[in-house]
Amino acid sequence: MVREMQAEQVVEALEMGEIKSGSGLNQELGLKRPDDTPVNDLQLGELNNRFDKVNTELLICMACLNPRDGFSSFDKKKVLQLATLYPSEFSSVGLMALECQLDIFIENMRKDVKFRDLNDLGSLSMMLVEIKKHVTYPAIYLIIKLMLILPVTTASVERVFSGMTYVKNRLRNSMGDQLLNNCLVTFVEKDMFLQIPDDDVINRFQKMKTADSIAPSVKPISSPVPEAWYPTLSVLMLAIGLIITASFFIYEATSSRKNRSLAKELSTGAVASVFLGFGSLFLLLSSGIYV
Repeated sequence: MVREMQAEQVVEALEMGEIKSGSGLNQELGLKRPDDTPVNDLQLGELNNRFDKVNTELLICMACLNPRDGFSSFDKKKVLQLATLYPSEFSSVGLMALECQLDIFIENMRKDVKFRDLNDLGSLSMMLVEIKKHVTYPAIYLIIKLMLILPVTTASVERVFSGMTYVKNRLRNSMGDQLLNNCLVTFVEKDMFLQIPDDDVINRFQKMKTADSIAPSVKPISSPVPEAWYPTLSVLMLAIGLIITASFFIYEATSSRKNRSLAKELSTGAVASVFLGFGSLFLLLSSGIYV
């Protein structure tokens, strides 16, 4: 009774212009505190820094299919706006199908008793699967799944980027993309990899093919000489090379220093080396060692 009388007096005073109305003034249950406005501004600023415009729009779009209070926050335009962010999942035809299904879906859900006590998207998706409605409304079930995995995906991406600072550090800055991907998988999913026994890893690497078996086979050297001639040519070349070498040493032993010539010695040694080299090559080819 006292509160009602106080409210009537405040209204009369406002109409007569005796008091002015403003933020924090004429409160029935409390007095204005001078630090209210700065604290509220600080809280709003922190919220704005935490949730930018894009994240805020995503949260609003995700809330449009919340089954709480009989889908009271349903907004068809917001749901379609969220679907446009997934062009690989919803083409132009898929968006049209989603728009058509939304009208029928929301009408049926509000009439169905089974959906009245649902409070979140997770329970909504489970109920759709339970009564086979996910087959009737495939586009809507898909957008609900995307809404559910969006927070998990965002957290997973943040984990990967934070792990990248540890894996690709200053000492390993020039690593390739494939090696970086492999290292990140083991770093991010380390809880799963810790469950794998060391013996299984060792056995896995032991069963892998060696580098020699993976490398392409080298083609044999093509030669214009028939393979049947290799033994004869090897014997002939080696014999000529040995004869030239023996003749050179006999000449060196019997001739005087005045008759010796450096040019003759070098040319004789080069010719002998050529014959001995080709003889050895044909010998290897005929034996099958060098292919």
